[in-house]
Amino acid sequence: MLDEIIAVAGATGDGVLLDLACGTGQVAIPMARRFRTVWAVDQEPDMIRVGAAEAAKAGVEVRWSRGTAETLTVADDALELITIANAFHRMDRSAVARSAHRWLRPGGALVIMGSGRIPGEPAPAWEGVIAAAIADWRRASPPPTPTADQGPPGRRKISHEDLLAEEGYRITHRSFTVTRERTLDEVIGHVYSRSNSTRRSLGPNLAAFEADLRARLLALDPTARYPENLGYFYSVAQPHRV
Repeated sequence: MLDEIIAVAGATGDGVLLDLACGTGQVAIPMARRFRTVWAVDQEPDMIRVGAAEAAKAGVEVRWSRGTAETLTVADDALELITIANAFHRMDRSAVARSAHRWLRPGGALVIMGSGRIPGEPAPAWEGVIAAAIADWRRASPPPTPTADQGPPGRRKISHEDLLAEEGYRITHRSFTVTRERTLDEVIGHVYSRSNSTRRSLGPNLAAFEADLRARLLALDPTARYPENLGYFYSVAQPHRV
């Protein structure tokens, strides 16, 4: 998918790629083999720490920074590509789109990527197990520290593509379905990436929560294999230039 995005965007790889809300580097690390410079930014220090370790294991160079898309300082025309994976909905989308318009050099692009449940398709049984465990342990955990994970208040209900079109971008969009199987560790890791079950929100109950969740998931499937169908999409947004 990343190679296809580069082709659609017309990226050469000789510029700078900025990966916003980079998480542990699922986009930044493979893109580091395709771009001269990759700059990865996330507001969570744990994500940066893990991402830096993964980049070192992969033998690639990534510039890691802690920060948010809304407060980042970038020179005009400095970037060839900006990527945001599974996080644009948490941001002040209009503000980020306007900043990206300035930051991108002529011919550059803002790429929004995402994945999730396919509308109308029932969730797998293991998702119900996770939901029940999160509900049980959130009741026993201290109130979470407020974060920006849920997006800004008063956000308009408008698709990413329509909003970007309003902000002066032309859009190329593609969606598709992938069938995959998660391991137990992958499922646990994904649970911690959700805004309602971060390690921070579980507080002192973190270790007990994880042990309980592992036991529940293994009781459902002792083979520790958890299949699902996921919908994936990307939108390559290129600014209209006057």
